[in-house]
Order: sequence, then C-alpha cells, then structure tokens
Amino acid sequence: MYAGGRAALGLYLRAAARPQAEPQIFRDHFETLARHPGHWPCISFCNHDIMRTATRFGAARPSHG
Repeated sequence: MYAGGRAALGLYLRAAARPQAEPQIFRDHFETLARHPGHWPCISFCNHDIMRTATRFGAARPSHG
C-alpha cells in the first residue's frame, strides 16, 4: 500500500471495478487514508498506458472532451 514518499498507492482498488465489488472495499480504503492524513492518495487503475485504461473502463472509443 505504501509507495514511498507521501503517496499511498491503492492498487487493490482494481478489485472495485469488478461487478461483484462490495461497498466495504471503498470503506476500507477511506479508513486507511484517514489513518494517514499526511499522505497523498494515489489511485492507480492499471499499470498500462492511459489509452488502455480508458478503453477497459470506458467505451471502445472514449471521449476526450
């Protein structure tokens, strides 16, 4: 979860994109952030380029405007 410096890296939130995701995933995340008020949250949806993320979470031809 901790990536060094002051960035809390929440890669586990990728699980939240799944259809069976439970609200507890989000509660846990925000409770963790609350325990570390000096850190900056950084949510990463994937380790690929932005276009790939947009096409996985959005339409085949995402709007950029």
